[in-house]
Amino acid sequence: MKRLLVFGLSGQIGTALAPLLEAGGYSVLAISRQVRTDTATIHWQQTSLETAPSWPADFDAILSLGPIDAFADWLASRPALAPRVIAISSTSGQSKADVEDPVERALAASLVQAETRLRDACAAADVGLTVLRPTLIYGNGRDQSLTPMLAMARRWRLLPWPRGASGLRQPVHVDDLAAAVMACLERSETAGCSFDLPGGESLSVAAMLARTAKALAPEAHLLPMPLWAFGVAVKFAARASGQTAALRGIVQRLRRNQLFDAEPARRAFGYQPRRFSP
Repeated sequence: MKRLLVFGLSGQIGTALAPLLEAGGYSVLAISRQVRTDTATIHWQQTSLETAPSWPADFDAILSLGPIDAFADWLASRPALAPRVIAISSTSGQSKADVEDPVERALAASLVQAETRLRDACAAADVGLTVLRPTLIYGNGRDQSLTPMLAMARRWRLLPWPRGASGLRQPVHVDDLAAAVMACLERSETAGCSFDLPGGESLSVAAMLARTAKALAPEAHLLPMPLWAFGVAVKFAARASGQTAALRGIVQRLRRNQLFDAEPARRAFGYQPRRFSP
């Protein structure tokens, strides 16, 4: 039985991954800030990256499913606990690197820097690192993009719909990401590699929203509006759900394609993401 140390198992990707780890026979020490109930194969420990104790180096792999910057700092500050690390990052490090909004540029730069710190720490400790970079995640209602807009649509029975949002996206289902983590765990040859993980279909933001509304909020009517007004609506929806969004960055990205290549992941571990199906 392989033993894993997992950060972020209670998060968006982790909730999809947990049953796969249980079915795969892994013994998991999962870290959470909240008290959670153990299962037959998952033991929860209430702590955090900031207060984590010194565990013995008896793990087969460490999974980081949460913020990569905090994890990179934690890993660099202690001896290696496992020969392998699989960490979730984001394609935002590339897609937001040259936008006009300074807040989003800073986010992109922090992601790139965190990946570099993590890569350096793993190289120094002779640890095999796999970095996975998903695009826009959907599928379990915990995303920070589609779900806030759906909440607005259900409440007001109207969904702001951007007429000129021609930029293409590749939304990826959270279950496909969980399957990708499992595949990398089982293939040692993915160590030392980074993979972009887009979804299986490219479609415009406008088409993505229309399909989402039809499937999950059929009572809502689409309300066509110019891009600047839609940006205001997105910012309002994000704030209402306790999140933040940069208006200038949103509007600029609505016109831009954000496309990534799934072929390296397909060749390396059989990645086959589904078409967009909210």
